[in-house]
Amino acid sequence: MNTPAAGRLDSVFLTSVRTSLVDAVRHPAVRRGMLGSLCLTIGSFAPGYLPSSSTPRRWLLSVGIDGTFYRGIGMFFVAAGLLLLSFAWLALRPSNKVRLPVKKVAAAGDITTVRDGLVASSETLDNESGGTADLPAANVAQWAVLVLWSLPLLLAAPIFSADAYSYAAQGWLWHNDINPYGVGPGTLPGAYADNVAWVWRWTKAPYGPFAIEINYWLVLLCRFHPALTAWMMRLPALVGVALLAYCLPRMAKRNDRDPHVVFWFGVLNPMVLINFVGGCHNDSLMIGLMVAGLWLAGCRGRFANYNWLLAAAVVGLAAAVKQPAVLAAVAVPFLAQPIKRWTPRFLVIYGARVLVSVGIAVGVFALISWSTGLGFGWVFAVNVPGSIITLAPFTMLGELLAWLAASFDAPQLAATAVFWSRTFGLFLAAVAGIVLAWRRLPRNPHAFVSYGLLWFVFCSPALHPWYLLWGGSLLPLATRERGLRICIWATLTVLGFHAVIASWYNAMLPLGIASCVGLLIAVLHGYEAQLPNGLLTSWRATR
Repeated sequence: MNTPAAGRLDSVFLTSVRTSLVDAVRHPAVRRGMLGSLCLTIGSFAPGYLPSSSTPRRWLLSVGIDGTFYRGIGMFFVAAGLLLLSFAWLALRPSNKVRLPVKKVAAAGDITTVRDGLVASSETLDNESGGTADLPAANVAQWAVLVLWSLPLLLAAPIFSADAYSYAAQGWLWHNDINPYGVGPGTLPGAYADNVAWVWRWTKAPYGPFAIEINYWLVLLCRFHPALTAWMMRLPALVGVALLAYCLPRMAKRNDRDPHVVFWFGVLNPMVLINFVGGCHNDSLMIGLMVAGLWLAGCRGRFANYNWLLAAAVVGLAAAVKQPAVLAAVAVPFLAQPIKRWTPRFLVIYGARVLVSVGIAVGVFALISWSTGLGFGWVFAVNVPGSIITLAPFTMLGELLAWLAASFDAPQLAATAVFWSRTFGLFLAAVAGIVLAWRRLPRNPHAFVSYGLLWFVFCSPALHPWYLLWGGSLLPLATRERGLRICIWATLTVLGFHAVIASWYNAMLPLGIASCVGLLIAVLHGYEAQLPNGLLTSWRATR
């Protein structure tokens, strides 16, 4: 039964939420981001994105929406959405300040109040009087920005990737008692299989058992509707984003980092919104659970000495979605009880704790595999992501070596060049992991997880843009200002790559390249104030 006090508390809470959302909508940068998300949502229904047999595609065909013209329209909205969302994100960078004319300082007193949980924008006003004064900009609640930018994307078809249709088909296989670790979706002909991209139609599932089980639950929830099931894959992705939004700022405070900067880069990042909220990737749930485990490991309280055991179990649950998350189990004991440097005594103690932590994570993974009946068939599908050519550095190196070998009439070397190049990449990733463990684990376990996952991604046989978020979400906890500047540029580069890939799918490659050029020019000229100080110093020196 609700008491009057509880009713008043609910009323205050709802009023606060409504006020924060309204304040956010009033901010021009937030509105630009909302418009960008809306443009991406419209562009997600371009003919080049939707599977030819999907319900939305059939409806569009029935009203005559198809062909080069509509592909161009769709690509225009995608490019516009990427630009608007990128500019809005840069405009809300917390550490930037507005430079106002001195004579306007007194009149601008209404924007000097800063509340907790807020971020500053970098809207810049021209200096009319010659003098300037730095003041905090108008502020908006970060969680409100996340909600407002995500809302339009909730209506989008899975964008920039067709993986959600593969998830749905794997859940359909498991519903029919066919283990997706043994066969591909094409084994069971029908609407689910028809929606899967042809390159994945006959490949086995490489994901963890928890991911397959979630896919199965969503098939049941959507009452066996293929397109709706793929769209509902956004639910676990949203859970992952929510975990990031909750845990990352708290981890930042614990580690003497600015929680607003961490939230801005790790959650409001367009890469997160586009690939997780818009793209429905199960990587989101993996990262969210992994970060939750890392946050739990560092919690202090009555049971602080045992939190790391529960944290290891949460990391195991994350690995049961996607296996690379198990790396975080190595860092869990160091977050529970940090050390300053390695000593022989600490090597023994923490070596044992790492074995226990990894053992718990693997045990949770094995328990889920056994309880679901899926088993460990994913071991034989780990090479599936690498079965196509991506921009993975060592795959590209292998392709180059194969081409050179073929040019010099060495067919045997050409046939094995990619294999040996990828093998060397994985060896290099293992060596880098050992070095990172020695140098980073005692002082900054978050850096070990972040850099370790990024190294693994760069050295692995396959690289997709959303893979960079495995370690990228933790980068503000791992690096300082200079490193964050590089990461911001890397984010803009990958967004440009997204535009090119989108234009490729829609047979509009020149438009994608033009949007990349537009992003670069607009950032360098019209949005310089919204970039971190120092990013453009060398470029300005040559102007």
